[in-house]
Amino acid sequence: MKLKTIVWILIVIFVVFMVYKWIVNFPKPYTSAPVHWHAQFEVSACGESINLPRVGERAAFLGEHLLHTHDDNKAHIEGQVWEKEDVSIKAFIDAINLDKYVKSNGCDSPLSKILVDNFSDADGLNHIMADGETIKLIYG
Repeated sequence: MKLKTIVWILIVIFVVFMVYKWIVNFPKPYTSAPVHWHAQFEVSACGESINLPRVGERAAFLGEHLLHTHDDNKAHIEGQVWEKEDVSIKAFIDAINLDKYVKSNGCDSPLSKILVDNFSDADGLNHIMADGETIKLIYG
């Protein structure tokens, strides 16, 4: 065989190997397709029931495209979820600046209890939200 042919064969083998390695290691999404989920939120701030923060005048939603709210006390999860942590309770609180909002409503106490469908959740802030859940956050 000619040297040129051998080099081309080695290049093809290398490319096939690299493509295979890329396919095998390609990250798998948490959801197999885009989702449109909603979780109902109830927030108690130092004993007072409060709504989630309101959307600004010219905004369509508060938060991020994947995880947001629309003045309806619900977390909206809309789109492809690649990492399950992206739809945790903590991710939602951070996306809408809920801790800061609670403090601006006169409650300086930290988040003390999380209930999911009226049960205490061992995962707490790391709980991965699902469609139809009711999540209660208790500050103070």
